[in-house]
Amino acid sequence: MSKNQERNDKLVLEGTTARYQIDESVIWQFAVSELLLVGEWTNDHGPFLDDYFHFFVAGNPPQFFEAPMYSNPDFIKVLGSAMGASLQSALSNSTDHHSEVIWPPSLSGHGLFIYARQPRPKGVWNGLMDRLIPLIHSELTPEIVEYLNRRTTQPAG
Repeated sequence: MSKNQERNDKLVLEGTTARYQIDESVIWQFAVSELLLVGEWTNDHGPFLDDYFHFFVAGNPPQFFEAPMYSNPDFIKVLGSAMGASLQSALSNSTDHHSEVIWPPSLSGHGLFIYARQPRPKGVWNGLMDRLIPLIHSELTPEIVEYLNRRTTQPAG
């Protein structure tokens, strides 16, 4: 989506709470102290649709949150300041399916998702659609799954 297009969504940090809302409806929120991972991902849907997203994992059990980057292009820097960390986005020039971890530092720069084409059922129309507009399946990399499992596993008591 164009940077200049008027948006009705916003991503904000109020005190110690990150919140994404559309108009006045809160879509999600989490406490910054519960953050486990900050990442970003892109797809090939631009320039008329959102194609660049912030991605967050917070809580125990982990919950996943995302918001279009254009809802607040400076959010990652603001969040980093609140965390006492220097967070840098890296995918601003990506125009395809790509993802990257921004935080924690031990995973920074690592891929967040594995992408694979997902073929439609056989047929002439579906074959044409697969060539023109392929369906893409994504899932967290094993490295990220292992990291989240380690961070959220509670000892038996």
